[in-house]
Amino acid sequence: MPLSVPCNADRSFRFEPGATALLSIDFQRDFVDPDRFCGQFPDGIAATSAIVPQAIRVLGACREAGLHIVHTREGYRPDFSDVNPMKKARGVIGSATAPVTGSAR
Repeated sequence: MPLSVPCNADRSFRFEPGATALLSIDFQRDFVDPDRFCGQFPDGIAATSAIVPQAIRVLGACREAGLHIVHTREGYRPDFSDVNPMKKARGVIGSATAPVTGSAR
C-alpha cells in the first residue's frame, strides 16, 4: 500500500515502503558536539544540532512504515593514507596528532 508524505506548497510524495529506503548521511558527532568540528564556528552547533529532533522523528516513522534504513559511516585506514586532501589540509584528520572526528572513531 503506497504511503504519502506532505511536502511544501501543498504537494505530497507518494511511495511504496517496500521499494523505498531512508538514507542517513553525515549524522556524526562532528556536527553536534561543541568540542568537535562545527563547534569551532562562531555560531557553534546551534544550526547543525537543530535538525536532530526532526531526523529522529523521520527515522522513527520510516522504521514504523517498514522502510529500509541505510546509515553511512565515514572511516579511514589506521594510517590515514586515504584521507581526502581537503580534510588533510584543514588538519582535521590525517595525522597522529589530529583529533579523530565524527564516526571515524
